[in-house]
Amino acid sequence: GIDQAIRNMQPINNQPFNTDSDLLNKPTKYNGSRDSFLIDNWIKSINDYKEFKGWSDEQTFKIARRLLCDIAAIWLRNIELNEDNAPTT
Repeated sequence: GIDQAIRNMQPINNQPFNTDSDLLNKPTKYNGSRDSFLIDNWIKSINDYKEFKGWSDEQTFKIARRLLCDIAAIWLRNIELNEDNAPTT
C-alpha cells in the first residue's frame, strides 16, 4: 500500500522519510491579515493538515485557534466572550 511505497522512496539529501513533516508542512500562525491569498492559503493548510491527520472538526478548531495570533486571536476571544449575548435567529 501507500505506507510501503513511502518507505521505498529514495531519501532526499540522504535523509529518510521519518515524520509527517516530511510529507506535509504544518500550518503556520495567522495574524488576522486581510490579504485574501494569505487567508486562503492558511485555511487550505489547516484543512489539508486536518485531512492528513484524520482530525475531527473539533480537534481541528482546537489546533487552529492556537495558531491565531495578534488581531486574529483578539477577534476570536471577543467572539467567545460575547457568545452568550449573540443574537439568535
